[in-house]
Amino acid sequence: MAVCQLEPVVQPPTTWQWLTESRLKKILLWTFLLGSPVLVYYRVLFDKRTIGRHVFATDSRVAENYAAVSWPVTDDVASAYQDEMWLQFIRASLLSGELPIINLQNALGAPFLESLQPGAMYVLNPVLLLFNPTRPKTFDYFCLLHVYILLIGLFRLFRLHARDEIAAAIAILIAFGGVTYANINLVHYRGFVWLPWMMGFATQIAHGDLRRRNRFFLFAALLCGITAGNIQDFAFSFPVTLLTFLTEFAATKREAGWKAAFVFS
Repeated sequence: MAVCQLEPVVQPPTTWQWLTESRLKKILLWTFLLGSPVLVYYRVLFDKRTIGRHVFATDSRVAENYAAVSWPVTDDVASAYQDEMWLQFIRASLLSGELPIINLQNALGAPFLESLQPGAMYVLNPVLLLFNPTRPKTFDYFCLLHVYILLIGLFRLFRLHARDEIAAAIAILIAFGGVTYANINLVHYRGFVWLPWMMGFATQIAHGDLRRRNRFFLFAALLCGITAGNIQDFAFSFPVTLLTFLTEFAATKREAGWKAAFVFS
């Protein structure tokens, strides 16, 4: 006589069980990670303060009682009369469908594209079109966007070597350190924030992860870094990226190592 065995019925996880697993940890971690810039720069976002240094941003007669934030930056003059004005000119040029080749608003006209420093060909310049150019927040939001780029890039880099919680803590520690505190308003900073992305994807390729997306994003990070506006910074970032790849490549025992070296080159 055959015995019929009933298979146990597997109950779907309850909402509480779903939350108490690793998903809850990931939700909390990403909430804290993405919320940290809001906590640090809450006065810029919600309290009519600005990162900008130009009279347009800081003179209450012009900017509706906006005032510069209290912390010092490396170069007030460069921010006021170069970086902030460059972004306004780049935005106006893109809006009119033109490349910012020459700045006719500067005396009798001044070359613009011949120097990499203004970041005229920066990949993220079209983002400026999303902001209102008549308010100082255009500069603020563009600066804070690069804080997020640095923060997430650092988190991606460190999670390759440590648990997510440790990677997030170190990323926050570095992202809101001196380099951001003193240079957030400068074009140099917009080039520097891509360094962790370069190092992260170079590390993954060195470890044998040769997926197309890693190669694409490494190239994209290099392109963003070199077009951001400071060739001196890229001259530092690229050798660091190359050294990172060689160090990780030398430490790996994978058979795909030489193929990784070929792909990276």
